[in-house]
Formats: sequence, C-alpha cells, structure tokens
Amino acid sequence: MTDGRGVTIGVLGPLLVVGDDGAPVVVRSVQRRLLLGLLVAYGDRAVQADELAEWLWADRSPAEPHAALQSHVSRLRRQLGAAAAWIATTSTGYRFVGPPDRVDSTRFERLLAGARECGERPEAALQQLDEALGLWRAGAYSEFADHPAIAPQAARLEELRADAAELRAGCLLTLGRPAEAASTMQRLTADHPFRERPVALAMRALAQDGRHADALQEFRRFRRLLDGELGLEPSPALRTVEAAILGHGERTRPLVPAVGVPGNSFVGRDAEVGRTAWLLDRSRLVTLTGPGGVGKTRIAVHVAAGAADSYPGGVYLCELARVSDPDAAISAVASVLQVEHRADRPLLDRVIEFLHVRRALLVLDNCEHVLAATAGLVTAVLLRTADVDVLATSRERLGVEGEQRVPVGPLATPAWDDPAGPAAVLFADRVRAVRPDLKLGPEDASTVSELCRRLDGLPLAIELAAARTVSRSPSEILAAITDRLDGLSDRRRAVARHRSLHAVFDWSYDLLGRPERAAFEQLAVFAGGWTAAAAAAVAGADADTLGELVERSLVTARRSGRDTRYSMLEPIRQYAETRLRERGVLQGTRGRHAAWAVRCAEAADAGLRGPDETYWRGALDGELANLRAGQRWCLDHDRDGAVRLAASLYRYTWAGAPSEVYAWAEQAVARFPDPGPACLPAAFAAAAFGTWHRGDLPGARRLAEAGIAAAVEDPAGGRSAWEVLGDVETFLGSFDRAAARFERATALARRAGDDHQAAITLLDGALCQAYGGRVEVALDRCAAAAPLVAAVGNPSLAAWSDYVNGEVRLDRDPADALPYLRRSVTAARRIGNRLIVGVAGLSAASGEARAGQPAAVLARYGELIEHWHRDGAWNMLWATLRTLVELLARVGRDAEAAVIYGAMTASATAPPLAGADVTRIGEAVAAMRIRLGAGRFATACADGAALSDGEAVAFALACVGRPPRPLPARQST
Repeated sequence: MTDGRGVTIGVLGPLLVVGDDGAPVVVRSVQRRLLLGLLVAYGDRAVQADELAEWLWADRSPAEPHAALQSHVSRLRRQLGAAAAWIATTSTGYRFVGPPDRVDSTRFERLLAGARECGERPEAALQQLDEALGLWRAGAYSEFADHPAIAPQAARLEELRADAAELRAGCLLTLGRPAEAASTMQRLTADHPFRERPVALAMRALAQDGRHADALQEFRRFRRLLDGELGLEPSPALRTVEAAILGHGERTRPLVPAVGVPGNSFVGRDAEVGRTAWLLDRSRLVTLTGPGGVGKTRIAVHVAAGAADSYPGGVYLCELARVSDPDAAISAVASVLQVEHRADRPLLDRVIEFLHVRRALLVLDNCEHVLAATAGLVTAVLLRTADVDVLATSRERLGVEGEQRVPVGPLATPAWDDPAGPAAVLFADRVRAVRPDLKLGPEDASTVSELCRRLDGLPLAIELAAARTVSRSPSEILAAITDRLDGLSDRRRAVARHRSLHAVFDWSYDLLGRPERAAFEQLAVFAGGWTAAAAAAVAGADADTLGELVERSLVTARRSGRDTRYSMLEPIRQYAETRLRERGVLQGTRGRHAAWAVRCAEAADAGLRGPDETYWRGALDGELANLRAGQRWCLDHDRDGAVRLAASLYRYTWAGAPSEVYAWAEQAVARFPDPGPACLPAAFAAAAFGTWHRGDLPGARRLAEAGIAAAVEDPAGGRSAWEVLGDVETFLGSFDRAAARFERATALARRAGDDHQAAITLLDGALCQAYGGRVEVALDRCAAAAPLVAAVGNPSLAAWSDYVNGEVRLDRDPADALPYLRRSVTAARRIGNRLIVGVAGLSAASGEARAGQPAAVLARYGELIEHWHRDGAWNMLWATLRTLVELLARVGRDAEAAVIYGAMTASATAPPLAGADVTRIGEAVAAMRIRLGAGRFATACADGAALSDGEAVAFALACVGRPPRPLPARQST
C-alpha cells in the first residue's frame, strides 16, 4: 500500500477528493462528506467522538451514534484508499493527520504567507498570489459553510481570500496594471459590500487608469450604501483618497494591455533597444531580423513595454511561431485583439475596423513561418489606419514598403578573455540562476570566454550551456561542446552559429535516456504548451520524464491556476519536430494529439455545464492553440473527430469563446454535412450560434434547420439547434415563433435529461413572452426554471437567470428589475462570460436611465459600445445604440441623438425594431422632432445616414465622452 502522497483534498469549494491516479473520488454520502470536512477543518486537533456524532446528526441521532460514527469512518477510509491512514483514531475520537501540502486550504495559507514576505518584490508576490487564488473553486467548505462547527473556519478562510485579493490588487497597481486591479476590486466589493479597503483600491486603480469619474462614482456608491444600511460615513482614510482623486493627485495612465518583461537580466542589448525605439518613434514599421535564438523577441518586448505610454489605444503582442497555416495568421491576430468575426466582412476588415479608431502598437513575433500572410496584414494596417504602428520580429525582413530593419546579431565575443563582455556576463547570470553556490572566479575567465566564442555569442545557446552547470564544470561543458562541434561540422549549414546551436541541442538530446528522448520528440506536436496529463496522453511522458526535461532546460514549466503548464522554446520545439519527422512518425503523433484535443474539448463541455464552469473555461482558453491544431488535423484526416470537436464546443461559444471557434464548427459541417456522428446536430448548432452572433440571421437559420434535420434518429440530439433557431426568431422580432422553438428545445432537453439546457431554454422562452407583452407568463416561466437553475449550480446559468428575471421586469418596473441585472453583471464579470456581461450590462444601464439616473448612466455607454464593437456583434451593438438614442434625447442632447438615429435607420447591418422598442424609439423621435424642428432634425438624420458603421461607432463614443481618437475619415463598411 502507498502512503497516499498522490491524494489531494479540496475544501476551497465543494469538498473534493482526488485519488492517486488523478481521478476524483466520489464520496456520495452527505454524512461522510461532512465528517471529512469537519476533520480537515479542525486540522491536526483531535475531535471527540461525542462532538462528531452531535455535529453529524444533531437532533436525528441514531440509536447507537458511536457505532454509526465508527461505520462512517471505516467506509470513508476505504474510499480514501492509499490515504486511509490520514484519519487517525485517538483515545477519545479521531483527527486528520494528512500532509498539510495535500490540502488546498493549507497550501493557500502558505502561499499567502509567502507573498506577504516578498516585501519590495511585487512580481514574486503576484506569482504566489495567483497560485494561491487559483486554488479556489467556490466558497470555502461551500456545502457546509453554514454548519455551526465549520462556519468559523470557512469565514476565516474567506477573510484570508479577500486579504489575498486586496494584496494582489496592490501588486497590480505597483506593476502598472490599474485596469486589472480595478476589475478585481470591483468584483470583491460585490462579495464584501461593507469592506472598505477594496473600495479604496478600486478608486485608486480607476484614477490611475484615467477614469476619475468612475473612481468618484465608486466612492459615492459606497457612501450611499454605508449611510442607507448602517447610518455611517466613510473613514477619513477613504475620504483622503477621494480628495486626492478630486485634485488628480492619483497618478494616471492610459488604458494599455500589459506587456510583460522577462524577470531575468537583459544583457548587452542597449544599442539594439535604443535604435529600435528611435526608429519606431519615426516610422510605422520596424522589423527586428536575425537567426533563431538570438534574442529578437526579448528586444521587441522591452521596446514595447518602454513605448506603452505612447499608445493609449493599446500594445498588442501576437505570437505567430505556432501558426503553421498562413490562413490562420489573421485569426491569431484577431484573437489577441479579441476581435470577433462578422458575417458580411472578411476577418482582415474586422481587424482594420477595430484598429482604425485607435492609437496602438501591434507587435508581431516570429513572422518568418507565415511571411507572406504577415506582410499582407501589415500592408493593410499601414495603408488603412492612421495611428497604428507595427513592431515585428522575423528571420528575414517582411518586404513591406517603408519597413525599417534592425539586424540583431549574437552578443559580442572578443578574442581576448573578457569576463565583463556581454556574452560572458549572460553566461554568469544564468549560472547563478541554476547554481547559486557556484562562484566563477578569474581562473574561469578564459574557459567562459572560449565557451562563448564556440557558441558564437548566441544567447539561447549560452543559456542552454549555462544550464548544464547543474552537473558539470564550465571546462567540462567546453570540452563536450568542442567535441560535438568538430564532429558536426556540416558544410550545408553555411552559418557557423546555426551549427553551434544545433550542436547544443544534439548534445542535450544525446544525454537523454530512451524514454526521455521519445517524450521530448513527441511533445513537439503541442501548439500552445501542455499539462502533465496531456503529456501522458500524447507522448507517454510521466512526471519524472517531464522533470528531467525541465532540469535539462529543454522544457520550461510554470504554474497556471491549478495546473503546472509546460512548453518549449520555439527553436527547441522545431529541433524536436525535425527529429520526429526524420523518424517518420510525425503524422501519427499529430493524430494522437488531435484525438487528445477532441477528448479535452468533450471533457470541458461537460464541465462547462456544471458548478466548476470557470475552471473548465479557463482550461479551454489555455488550450486554444492546441484545439486549433487538432481541428486542422481532423479536418484533413478524421471526419468524426472534426465533428465531435465542433459539437463539444457549442456551450463554450455561449460562455464567451473566441470567434474562431465558431468558424471551426462552420468548417466541420461544411466539409462533412452528411449523416455521421450522433453529435452532428450539435456541431450545426455551434456553427449557427456563431453565425447569428456575427449578424447573419438567414445563414444561422439555415444551419440550425440543417442541425434539426440531422437529428432524425435521435430528435433530442437536435435540442441545441432548436435553441439557436429560437434565438434567430427572437432577433427577427417573431416572438411567438421563437417561444415555440424554445418550448420544443426544452421538451427535448428534458427527454435527454439535460437540465442545464432545459433551464436555458425555459428562460429564453420567458424573454420571448415578455417581449410579446405577456409579462405574467414570462414570470411563470422564470419560476419554473428556478429549481433547475439551483440544481445545476452552473455560474453562467445563474447569471443568465438573473438577467432574464431582470429583463422581463424592466419595462413594467425598472426599480424591481435592477437588483437582478446588477447581480447578473457582477457574476458574469467574475466568471468571464462576455455575452452575459454585455446583455445584462445594457439592460442595467437602460433600467437606471429609466429609473431617473440618465446623466450618471451616460458615461458607462462607452464600455458597452466598445464591448460589442470588439465582438463584432452588430445586432447587439445597434440595440445598444438604440437605447443611447433614447438616453441622449432624455437628457436634451437631441442633435446627437438624431445623428445616431439617422445612422441606425440607414445601416444595412441594423436589425428592424420590434416589440416595445418600436414605441420607445417612436416617442423619442417625436420629441426630438418637436424640440429641434423638422428641418434641423432632418439635417441631423441625414448627417447620420452618411456615416459608415465604423464612423457611427466613433461618433457614439465621442458623444459619451470616451472617444478612442477623433472621428476617423470616411470609410466604407
């Protein structure tokens, strides 16, 4: 029997036991789950049997409570298997004696303590805090948090969780990431409404982000809450923060995506950094060129970070090394920009449309794999935008007109011994990282200099050689590399440094044992890193093998949420892939990788429908590059795999997947439309969902109907397609037809035992009833869905339920609707569901405006407009602009409202008015025409009709005080 060292217990959420094999241990008995929770909560303190019996059964104690308790302990031990000994028997009861590092709450507290000890090292503290907070799946002891014996421990952990979130926000502020800090603290204030420190941090972060009005609004909200609920005033400390913001005492900065800079030293590149920055200040395209491993990416990242303040519209870093298909290059860039597809526009046009209104820097890294596609993209950016600059890295220049090239060569390696030379300094620095105890003295200077010369000063080769000092001296490393170089001289390799780098890889490779070599080669098929479980499934690599590859610097490892994530530097990955190709097993390994990707998506599909949705969506987000590679392989080699992958991502699309996921489904059903896998209807539904999201309602209808037609043998398999068909009818204003579609989807979901889907379509049907004027029927539908929502426990479903409950009440009583809508927005932000954030946020803003706060709401429309514009969701964008017309008219800004109304009525992408919108917009238009006069109103409408869609968006942003830049020149859309 083992000692259970692979078993883990989680209490930061519902009780979770994971066995030695990595699979969850199902503990079905509520009493046994509570028993384990009680013992873990009391740590290594013995709990008397009488206490445990009373806590387990209270007033319903069995006839022989001690015997019953002993029976439960015995069964629990059997279920714990190798960790049975973790429950020890004492003279009076029982106690938990498991290793502290196998319980997530203890690991959380240790990581938090470590972060507090980091002092002036915010990067190190942030890393530990991210790992600590990543352990949380829900509330502490969430099943039993109200139990009197567990409540104090649960409350203590929740307090520490809030402390950790506040400490993390402080680190983000120190590191210049105020937008992220503000978002984090605003979520925390929703969970802890009377806690003052998150309010102070949120105010400081918003002010540093240039959002002074939002910061002051945060203060006023908190002051109203204190006064209304407790009769108190904010503390003097918080009023001091308010005063500083009123005087603009808080440092401000533009909203720029964070550009991370590696934490280790940056040696010998001042000239290249300076020249690149100088050229970027004077031209719009700068390309760093040089061989692989020379350090082009690091230079680009340092330059971009230094130039961030010059680009208020954002600095966007796009890694192209893993994009093997030129057609996917633009999708990779769009994903980084978070720009979504649109039915009537090529994706390149959407990228240009997004960038056109921004002063931004686009950093394209490792372009040589897709040179022609990158050159075409860059040409379009330079010709069709005015204020977007491009910084590229490539092994050769892009060949675009106006390109300024900065050659990047190896570090200087003088002929004489120079311990202060850049190459030698880099070697010494990397030696200190792996061998802090190894001191390089004057006697090592000649060896290190010769070693750097033999490696031609190539930074990657120097770093790999330095890593070898774990087990060898510099002189032994020099001897080994020299022998290998002499034996590998290949006249076909014209550049000596390429021979040197290849020799270092060969040398590291030959030092591996047979299992490590096989795993190293096969891991090259991963496109975006991997977890230990993925490595085992695709390459047969166990933890020891991965550890050996990490130790030899052939693989890197970093903590990511619950998991450790592994990856390879691109030159190393290419070397491993070459080995795989030479042995003739590359395609077979790619096939295993694709099969794993399909299984990964299917497992996540089930997880997205349950309580642990946030973890599973994060897992899919992290595996996006691998899923992309798997999908492309399946399209060419595995029909069933392509369809299964598309089908399993249907719910991911609803949860906020990037738009390229919709395209995968469209490609699969276009390539394989004939009857095949049972999941084909769901694949059609995923394609249809993406199509309506982009605004192509007729196309979405065709795909949804094809999905229904494909569900001949099992009609329940078409339930998702019926759901999407209901969505289409809703957008077209056919509310009765939509309600019938949702009723059909609900019936099929119940037949399939799919409570998650049944709850969604019940709620969707409630929306249609309300839009059709039948609010009481809608409320009945919401009530019918409530038990399903509670039983499923899915965060997005709960947020959707709150949104629908608010939306159906909105026209009748905005004040009654707003609590539901605000709760929905808060929850959706916390879990990252962009669809619900947008729809609930729009309804909340509309409701607040109708409830008598139009001026305060106006500033929030900038975020809503940019949200939908980035997503390319023009149906929702025009809905947002419709409510903005009402709002502007309500506050007396009739001329601006009339311009937007004119743009809306003239645009081919704007859907028709339907339901109550017809009445509200009609009343607003009539009032504007009276106040402006018929002539001025007609002129303003004509000005709006002359605007392109993009110009209309820019005009609307300017109206709400959030223009990304002045109104752009006219362009056709």
